Formats: sequence, structure tokens, C-alpha cells
Amino acid sequence: MSHMKYRLRMLLLSALLVCAWHNAMAQHEGGQPPRDRTFLAQKDQGAAARISLADAIEIVRRNTGGRVLNAQESRRDGRDGYRIKVLIGSGEVRVFFVDARGGSMQQD
Repeated sequence: MSHMKYRLRMLLLSALLVCAWHNAMAQHEGGQPPRDRTFLAQKDQGAAARISLADAIEIVRRNTGGRVLNAQESRRDGRDGYRIKVLIGSGEVRVFFVDARGGSMQQD
């Protein structure tokens, strides 16, 4: 009887492994890396996350509702970022600095 229990345990273990493999493949085929790789990628990006110029433009546009006239990479107080010139609805032109690391926006 112990031989039968051993075979049953091996069968259950095999079934669990097949299910785990199938789940991992389904996530991979769906464009999603397995969870452990996703966590590591997010952890690595958190330390060195840098927003793009397009992201900075969108931040300013969304917060001001204005039309972006000019945008360029810039450096302020030793921080990398972007200098973005915007035409506000009242006709006023304003210049903002968006920090490349966190996306915080400050008016110049």
C-alpha cells in the first residue's frame, strides 16, 4: 500500500508542477513577466526612475491646461530636469521646471 501512496503523491506533485508551469507560460504569453521578475523590475526602476521629456510635458500641460510652446532638458540646483514654457489660457507665458527624478513641477 505504501507504494501506491508514493505514486499518488508523485502524481499530485507532477500535477501541481504542470499547473504552475502553465500559469507562468500564460502570463508570459500575455505580455506579463512572471510576478517575481515584475517585482524585481519595479524595485530596480524605483531607484533610478527618470521621467521622459514627453512625460514632463504632459505633467505641465495637465496641471496648467495651457499650450506648451517650448520644452528642453535643463539643470537646476544640481538636479536634472526639463524647462517647459507654456501659454496659459489668460494669454500669459509661464516657465516651469520639472524634476526628471520625481516629476515635481515648479514655476521659474
